[in-house]
Amino acid sequence: MRLLRLVLREIPEHLKMLAAMIVASAISTTSFLWLVNEAAREAAKGVVSLSLMLRFVVSIAVFAVPQSYVLIVASQDVEELLHRMRVR
Repeated sequence: MRLLRLVLREIPEHLKMLAAMIVASAISTTSFLWLVNEAAREAAKGVVSLSLMLRFVVSIAVFAVPQSYVLIVASQDVEELLHRMRVR
């Protein structure tokens, strides 16, 4: 709990954007699962769908961009937080 309070107190400027990017990443992960289920249903019928493949490519892009942002910004914020704690 103390760590969470420290993070919320020290890094408030990026939390809203990080939360939005995490939500976008979660939505794309959900779309992955839906697309896999749809592809399995169509494969069982012997149908190959180009639209599912296109949606899969789009969901990969929607996943990769926010995930990259979250990893980079979160690591920068943690490094900045640690630096501030060392300087105190």
